[in-house]
Amino acid sequence: MKIHSKMFYLVGIWLAVEILCVCPRTLQSEEGDTVEQVLESITNTSNNEKHVFKRGLSGFKCGYRPIEEVSAFSGIGSFRIVGGKNSVEGGNPWQVSIKQKTFHFCGGSIINDEWVISAAHCFASYRKSRINELVVTVGEYKLHTTDSEEQQFGVVDYFIHPQFNVQNPVNYDVALVHLKGKIVFGTRVQPVCLPDETQVFPAGTMCVGSGWGKTVEGGEVSEILQEVDLPLISAQQCDKVLTTLKLATMDETMTCAGFPEGGRDACQGDSGGPLVCKRPSGLWTLMGVTSWGVGCARKWAGDTTGSDLGTPGVYAKVLSFLPYILEKISIGRAYVDEGECSSSGITLSGVQGSIKYPRTIGTNYSENSLCVWNIVVPTGQNILIKITQMDIEEAVACDHDYLAVYSNKGVLVGKLCGKELPAPLLVDTDKAQIKFISDSSNSGWGFALNYSAVDESSQKASGCGSTAVLVEQSKIDTANYPLAYPANADCHWLIKAPLNNIIKLEFLDFEVEQSKECMYDSVSIFNDQSQQELIAKLCGLSVPGPVWSKGNTMSIHFMSDKENNFRGFKAEFFFLPAADCGVTPIEPQWKNKHIVGGEEAVPHSWPWQATLMYQGTPYCAGAVVDSNWIVTAASCFNMQVVSLSNWLMHMCRLVGMGDNQTKCCTLSN
Repeated sequence: MKIHSKMFYLVGIWLAVEILCVCPRTLQSEEGDTVEQVLESITNTSNNEKHVFKRGLSGFKCGYRPIEEVSAFSGIGSFRIVGGKNSVEGGNPWQVSIKQKTFHFCGGSIINDEWVISAAHCFASYRKSRINELVVTVGEYKLHTTDSEEQQFGVVDYFIHPQFNVQNPVNYDVALVHLKGKIVFGTRVQPVCLPDETQVFPAGTMCVGSGWGKTVEGGEVSEILQEVDLPLISAQQCDKVLTTLKLATMDETMTCAGFPEGGRDACQGDSGGPLVCKRPSGLWTLMGVTSWGVGCARKWAGDTTGSDLGTPGVYAKVLSFLPYILEKISIGRAYVDEGECSSSGITLSGVQGSIKYPRTIGTNYSENSLCVWNIVVPTGQNILIKITQMDIEEAVACDHDYLAVYSNKGVLVGKLCGKELPAPLLVDTDKAQIKFISDSSNSGWGFALNYSAVDESSQKASGCGSTAVLVEQSKIDTANYPLAYPANADCHWLIKAPLNNIIKLEFLDFEVEQSKECMYDSVSIFNDQSQQELIAKLCGLSVPGPVWSKGNTMSIHFMSDKENNFRGFKAEFFFLPAADCGVTPIEPQWKNKHIVGGEEAVPHSWPWQATLMYQGTPYCAGAVVDSNWIVTAASCFNMQVVSLSNWLMHMCRLVGMGDNQTKCCTLSN
């Protein structure tokens, strides 16, 4: 749905606008009724009928496009709704057509096997007395042809967001549709993922809109599903265009996408349909619901001059409605005590406390949960959080169910899922927010944590919001992993093994900006808590070998600059009995190379290496076997030695400028 000149197209009705003063006009439906007759004022959306949600039997989670697995289809991005080409069958498996009998008037998106999300303006004037005429079709590709996985459903009820204003229909433009029956998922029918608030799609991200709307402004709706590749634009840029036309002011419920020069856009008939963006994990997320705009694919007002200027496409920002959505689609689920889980937030104060969800042992957490806890400790203190129980659905990047920890600065400290207990987290503020979110399937036993106030000087704080104090074998990773780590990060981990143990740090994944001497972003590893005794300084795009400590302490420092952020690293560490010999502080980068034609060694990777020098010139090599003994080749001494004192044993790392562990010793008899 777009605005043409100064016209709102709402569900196929033209509503004349003079500074947002709306007056209806008519558009004829295929059934002979005018849409003005069909879509009349609705005042009651409070149907309280309860339905228990159960997942379908396809085995798929949200956001997958099975067509990518079973065909050579190159992916969404090459097709346009306005002036474009057809999509492919199954290319947008979450897309639905919403019809009044057989007349398509809006789109929507599947969010689970009973619920569809669409635009509020699609239903704002619909009579509830004619709800039995509403038909939601999933698996639709051609509007008037029965497609291979097409399924049709009646509507139990629909819910318009209570803050949507039909007299000013520019924000809060979402509605939820409860279907009669359950969707059967397959290769051409799938749910889309609801947004993850830890995932940020910046301006310029290419996303995809789809629908059967008009392919040219003022033209006819499309018989075949269309799709268009559109970049997200910043709220500031969109607000500039909207205020230029005196239409609206951007708020947190709106997002925009499109090209300043026009040419590609959603159009009339696309209202309620999806704007989806792809996460790094490959899952597609519902970023927006098609809402409104001026014209179709026009150049933007405010960025150029001329007549008939338009706006970007304006979409309802789905992330802003997450609490509302989860509340509605959970109708009929088991009752959850507000003291146990509340989307509005439960405040916990004091010097220590605990959170457990669910509280009943052996009970799985509820599907479609959104639980928020706000922790407050005395002013000037930090908050140490230790997870004591963890059974949350595991996925790459914790895409489905997850526990998130934030500082009061809004910085993400950690995003957790799975069954493995993570390292303790230190939030470097006196307030923290804990959020737990679950989707509509595969729940676990949940989590439990303890928190306590600690003095802010007791641990070294970090710009990324946490300092992990690690006293048990565990895993660590950079903030936001596997997403890009934040700019200007300054993060510290202190690992303490039991006495008479050493620490082995093994990287599982590593992607840190490459630079000479790691001068921009780096991971520095030290043998001591004060970070004076450097073992290694790492960066680059390949996974380094293991790093070993000399004693039972290892300190890790990750730094990033203000640009070119990468995935970061994930590592695990082990406590092993201290060995008398044979342990390298850092694993050699190449093990299968000969010295001739070989590679430069990583600093500290061969700590037993010794060099025999004669009158200041390297002559032979050797190996340290004891604090007083070197072993080398006999042939090194098959010469007449003028003076034993001319022999120097230079114990050193072959590489490492300024190595403070280099020693020179005079040979004795």
